[in-house]
Amino acid sequence: MTWPPTTAPATTGRSPEILDADGHPVATLDLTGEVDLAGLPSDGTTATIPMPVELTVKGTTVPATVDVDVLRTGEHLIASASIPVTWSEVGVQAPSLGFVTVAESGTVDFLVVMENSGPVGA
Repeated sequence: MTWPPTTAPATTGRSPEILDADGHPVATLDLTGEVDLAGLPSDGTTATIPMPVELTVKGTTVPATVDVDVLRTGEHLIASASIPVTWSEVGVQAPSLGFVTVAESGTVDFLVVMENSGPVGA
């Protein structure tokens, strides 16, 4: 037995390679339409609001409408959701490491905290 053990470098199954982080260091989620937040409850309960978005991963943009859970807490809005994604549609090959395989689809989850900075255009 040799010490330390030697193995071939893992080039599959690691996020930077799978997502081509060197070539595409940023993934984005853009809101693509207006969303009416006037009816949000102010009593600490959440509301689910459909929002049009575009998710960009590895330079590929996928449009979606996502049901976003929104909570108003004083001057903050907290929004969270899961966007269903088929990895191949954004250019990601689901890795297989032999002992574990990643499903062909999954979700991209997000949580955003927004603060009221005053009226738009002020």
